Amino acid sequence: MLRWNTWMYSFSLLFLLMFVPVTQTMAANQLHYTPSHLIVAEGPGLQLFASYDGGGQWQQVEPLPEGIRYGVFTGPPTGVWLATHNGLFWSPEHLWSWQRVWADPVAWITWSPNGEHCLFKVWGGGVLRAGPGGLLPGADRDLHRRLTLPLARPVQTATITDDGTIYIGLFDVGLFMSDDGGDTWSSADTGLPTRQVLELRQSPQGQLYAGTFGAGLWRWEPTDLAWQLVDETLAGTIITAMAFDGQGAMMVGTQEQGLYVSQPSGRDWRRDESVSAAAVLGITAVPDGSWWLYQPEVGLFVHDPNQLSWNPRPFRFTNRVQQVAVAPDDRWYINIAGAGLAVSFNEGQSWRLLNVPVPWQEDSKFAVAQDGILFFASGSELWRSVDGGDSWHREEGPWGDVPVAFLQQGPQGDVYLAMNERGGLYYLDEQAHWQLVAAKGSVPHSYWVHHVHFFPERTVAYGAYDILVEGPEGWTHTHFGQSGRRVFQTTAGELATERMLSSFVYNPADERWLPVDPIAASRRFTTVHSFDDGEHVGVGGPAGFAWWWDTDELHWSKVFEAMVVLDLFVMDEQRLLAGTTQGLWYSLDRGRSWSQIPLLFQ
Repeated sequence: MLRWNTWMYSFSLLFLLMFVPVTQTMAANQLHYTPSHLIVAEGPGLQLFASYDGGGQWQQVEPLPEGIRYGVFTGPPTGVWLATHNGLFWSPEHLWSWQRVWADPVAWITWSPNGEHCLFKVWGGGVLRAGPGGLLPGADRDLHRRLTLPLARPVQTATITDDGTIYIGLFDVGLFMSDDGGDTWSSADTGLPTRQVLELRQSPQGQLYAGTFGAGLWRWEPTDLAWQLVDETLAGTIITAMAFDGQGAMMVGTQEQGLYVSQPSGRDWRRDESVSAAAVLGITAVPDGSWWLYQPEVGLFVHDPNQLSWNPRPFRFTNRVQQVAVAPDDRWYINIAGAGLAVSFNEGQSWRLLNVPVPWQEDSKFAVAQDGILFFASGSELWRSVDGGDSWHREEGPWGDVPVAFLQQGPQGDVYLAMNERGGLYYLDEQAHWQLVAAKGSVPHSYWVHHVHFFPERTVAYGAYDILVEGPEGWTHTHFGQSGRRVFQTTAGELATERMLSSFVYNPADERWLPVDPIAASRRFTTVHSFDDGEHVGVGGPAGFAWWWDTDELHWSKVFEAMVVLDLFVMDEQRLLAGTTQGLWYSLDRGRSWSQIPLLFQ
């Protein structure tokens, strides 16, 4: 009996092939290499991320042609091709501009390894063989030829070899081949135990491989005109990606068993146990000898020929730095949206992505304690590392499975943890144990805390209805504003009541809440840090600016005009780090001037 997810996969595949023009599994290969860049394509909406320096820095490719996007393709001809419902688009090199080279909806395009032959699928118009010049601008369109398929069935996969032989996989029918340009066809599925061939790929040595749904990987034996299973190790697998290097080595990605690797002989297959068993949807070999691997559920990885393991590489929105902190040993840590936690040992000159224990999520966060202990939270899981992120241990606190609302580091290395759903506020004591905050007149276990801000002589925790303030006598519980009004925006020194009646900033010098300058009153601030002398408070605002509060003049001044400040870290009386939507920034003069730190990964 088929397992539920396997049955659903089969049903989904049938639906896609019958009703939408995604007819070739090559479209699912979401990792590509060209001499100019590496490209990752992922849904929904087929977003593109590109690196122009061999995978060090990544950026999202925008804008893209409008309309439903079916796949991105690269081949021996120059440039990158994007198949959409509004036609086929071509970008010559840097993906900054796209030119439409075919007006009808195109599902996919594929080339022979030598680049002399090309096939492409037009939605509602069949499969065409391109003439000389392919589909590049200026090519003679009258030389394109529509193939007469052997049966009127959806095309599941197709390829064309260096000698012009065409192989077509028809859904639920099988494979056919033509050596005369598509005029006549003969059956080409002898030896295959299945009709569900997901991908056909020719190696640089001229061998043809077929990746199947649930029957493993097969190699075409031209002398026998039959297919042969390449290795029993791959029997029963769902093949999702294939790649070759220049020496004949081959890697194969699967749906549920991760990655398999062969020697240059094409024999002696083994599963790479260092790779997760999650689906592999992209593999590519680079001329420098490295391999790149893409798993949507896990991330992007590179295998250097001089190393024995796969190293993660951030690529999604790597310019969005959500958190920044500096450990007592001067290690810099940043939380990169879509990528995870990274560390620098040389003040930001280069970075290394840490292997965090769980995949990055939108709510992932971290903090560093005074003694260098590193904490990472995602969902309801909290993890601790005492060796800088090399190994992790899951925390078993008194909060159970309540989601982590925030994990925050103070200027003196204080770490606070708050739980959603009234889980309470906790702090890390000198013995590195979590302790529940006890506040006079409050019920700590039901206290829902949104954020904590640190001032020179006070720590203020903002809750759903009230405020906790830590002073010389410990924590006190107080109300703010009119009784009964829910304080719903209580971050970064600003308090906004339910009806947005007031906005205030806390002045620790006289323990008073001072009205915010009207120019900034509408800003919903996200983070506050203060200097030791209490003279200035840095405020990051999601409206697109950072604001500085001058406690002498009671006035806000604006910096970072063109970006959103997500986090600020005060290193000392002069130096600051800012995580923004446009990367990591560094100031040597209390934020009066800033310079950007490139995120270069080892």
